[in-house]
Amino acid sequence: MEKNFNYKDFRNSESYSTSFIRCSFFGTLFNKSTFRYCNFTESVFSGITFTNCNFRGCKFKNAIFDNCVFKNCKLNKSSFKGADFINCYFDGTGLKSFHQLNLDHNKMKLKDSKDVPVGLISDFRVRYQGTNVEKFINNSNIYRLMKISRVVKIDEAFKELSTNTNIATIKFSHVLRILQKSYKL
Repeated sequence: MEKNFNYKDFRNSESYSTSFIRCSFFGTLFNKSTFRYCNFTESVFSGITFTNCNFRGCKFKNAIFDNCVFKNCKLNKSSFKGADFINCYFDGTGLKSFHQLNLDHNKMKLKDSKDVPVGLISDFRVRYQGTNVEKFINNSNIYRLMKISRVVKIDEAFKELSTNTNIATIKFSHVLRILQKSYKL
């Protein structure tokens, strides 16, 4: 990788015609970020929730998106030629830019709670009430985690994070990092 942007804060940032070729983005914060006509060729995005971002005209050639969510993002005129999407979801984000790729768009939309076992959310909320994990527990996060891990492993990750006083707010990437270690990914 050319440059590591892991856990960097790009919230409310603006970049125009910037090159991010072969960069790593793990747990990076993207909220109300604007990247217009930027080049992300062969970059890797992992454990990220993109919220209200604008990627107009960006190039993501051969990029990898692993365990990412795009919520209310603008992808107009963006190119995703050769990009890979692993356990990624889109909520309120148009998928017109993906016409070049053979993707099942229905599988890339966040599901509702019917796919999460009844009572699991409430059990987790009771168990982790008053901890830094409590606000992380919601249907979409649990659904995404269940696609890559067993409930017992997710609970173990939550236990570890709930005792970590250095992390005030848990993000998907925090849980993902622990799960990767436990599976030695």
